Amino acid sequence: MIPRVEPVKIPKVHVYCKGHAPGAPGILYGIAEAEDCTVLGSCTSLSLISCRKDMTAPYKRLLYMAKYPKGYELVWIEDPENHPWTRDRCQPQDQHPELMETSCGG
Repeated sequence: MIPRVEPVKIPKVHVYCKGHAPGAPGILYGIAEAEDCTVLGSCTSLSLISCRKDMTAPYKRLLYMAKYPKGYELVWIEDPENHPWTRDRCQPQDQHPELMETSCGG
């Protein structure tokens, strides 16, 4: 009999750029969140391209690895307005008050 092997669940780091930095119209706010909604990294950028480049840079990946030392899957959310991760879940506002625009996917 062949033993049954359960698939290994690889944790995800959700990364997206959305809205604008509070008090800075025209500047995008990038955020990386662990599966438990812990903010692992952030940035402010003038464009989506530079936001994506910063949020996926090697030094940021080291921050993500600190949370998941056994590995993780980086999930880039292209359309945060319509993605289940950012649309369907809400963090308590007191957990990340500086992220009010992004905390509830709106």
